[in-house]
Amino acid sequence: MRDLLERILKLTIGQKDNMESLVTREVTEALKIVSKPCGRYMLSKNLYNEFLNTSNMEEALIKEFARHMPVAGWVTTNPFYILLLCYVMTFLAVDDYESAKTTARFYSAVTCGYLKSKYFAVCDEEALAYTMNHLHGSSIAKGNFNQLILKAADETLNKYVNAMINDFDSDCYYRYIVDVRNKLNQAVKIIAHRYYENKEKTRTESLDVVADKIMKNFNDVTSNPKVFEYIAEVAQTSEYEVESFFVKLENNNDAIVLIHDLVVKTMFHYGDVSEIESQGYTVIVFKARRMHEFLDICRTVLGLMDTHTDITNITILLTLAVLLIGSYRQ
Repeated sequence: MRDLLERILKLTIGQKDNMESLVTREVTEALKIVSKPCGRYMLSKNLYNEFLNTSNMEEALIKEFARHMPVAGWVTTNPFYILLLCYVMTFLAVDDYESAKTTARFYSAVTCGYLKSKYFAVCDEEALAYTMNHLHGSSIAKGNFNQLILKAADETLNKYVNAMINDFDSDCYYRYIVDVRNKLNQAVKIIAHRYYENKEKTRTESLDVVADKIMKNFNDVTSNPKVFEYIAEVAQTSEYEVESFFVKLENNNDAIVLIHDLVVKTMFHYGDVSEIESQGYTVIVFKARRMHEFLDICRTVLGLMDTHTDITNITILLTLAVLLIGSYRQ
């Protein structure tokens, strides 16, 4: 490994000033982009070639470096990551720690951009901004991603810098690349968890409002002979049984509240009126009939009604929920 690094440094040290200018330019741009909630700084082949040509290195040296990595993998053998590591080593070789730190920050920003693409494939700028601003008070990422990027970069470089300079051990280079990624991955994963929690809460709250409007059609739907006929066919029972079931349901306010919850649950899983209609009411009913969260609500409703908990009555409730949704027009 020492011989390889010596060959690399013979080529790169003379290019140190140009390498420094390039890194400074790109880290400024990367941090500007990634600081935005949904901003993703993405690499390109042209950028890789510019970094490679600026360093005066040949790609064969990058591949040789990758072969020295103790563990193979997409991250540890990524040509651009190894190239940035060579930039770090070049700056350290001439005692330019600040430029090495700048390069480490650039690698951290690049990694964060990739992780944001991974965890926020479809990114809601407003929702992610809200999540970032409402992280716990001690969170280093509160507000934007830049503080997280800088912290991961600076702490990890400081941890490995002596080994990088003195040991020439491929293990420390491998661990440096992996540690930066692991720190960022752990943090971005937590942010993503909070983000999707908030998204789900917001969506449930909005569905709750729609369900309130849908439930205004409850009496009309549960007194409609065509509804009796349709549900009787789906549940394989008689229209008289369906009508009798609704008479009993209409006199139980607690059970009706849970029908509201059943409507919310159905829209949450299967979409709005048009999405449910496109899939077909009976398809939705048969899908929901296999899910415990729907069955639990149905069993509770039937318990409040003091009615048998069987597949027929469960099907009546689930079909009622999709028909109520189908009755809603904004």
